[in-house]
Amino acid sequence: MMVNTTFGNGTTHPSLTSVEQPTNDIGQTTAKLLLDQINNKGLFVPQTIILNGRLNIRDSSVKIK
Repeated sequence: MMVNTTFGNGTTHPSLTSVEQPTNDIGQTTAKLLLDQINNKGLFVPQTIILNGRLNIRDSSVKIK
């Protein structure tokens, strides 16, 4: 599930380009990391986690002709 932005629904002119965030994946990943840290008695291991979002290109990013 992605956050549905309202920047492209005609409320702004030009409509704004936005990035949709994978909120479900963010929540699941956060919960897993928290539980792992609790189960490992607070041992913290730095790591990089990349979650895919989506770029919604709208009129604010279109080259004017």
